[in-house]
Amino acid sequence: MGAGAAQIGGGALKIGAGMWQIRAGREQKAAYYQSAQILKSEGLLAATQALNVGTIMREEGAAFIGTQKVAYAKSGVMLEGSPLAVLVETATQTERDAMLAREEGKLEQIRYAQQADIERKTGHSIGTAATAQGFSTIVGGGTDMMGGMSA
Repeated sequence: MGAGAAQIGGGALKIGAGMWQIRAGREQKAAYYQSAQILKSEGLLAATQALNVGTIMREEGAAFIGTQKVAYAKSGVMLEGSPLAVLVETATQTERDAMLAREEGKLEQIRYAQQADIERKTGHSIGTAATAQGFSTIVGGGTDMMGGMSA
């Protein structure tokens, strides 16, 4: 086997390696994109769960206020002054807690979205770099093959 044949064979191997690099880059990019989609879904789930927690807090708070009103009514206490202040404070605290739960869910969703964005950008960068490297390897292999043909 002559030097030209060896160059052609080496060039063919480089072309194959370049094609593999491109494929591997695409697979990595797809994996990062899938990871980003999962993170985005987890963020939506976290926000939904927080909204549900806030709704439950409101419902439980309303039920507790109803229990307080019944207890005051049974004891003959008028709902003014101190007893009314207790009811208002209970309602205010319940609403504050529900809003806090919802806001925490929104913040968690934002954190997940930011992480998903990082995953997408990383995947894009890796895919682009692998494609560029793959094409460079293919061109190098083609050049080697051409050199082998002229030898």
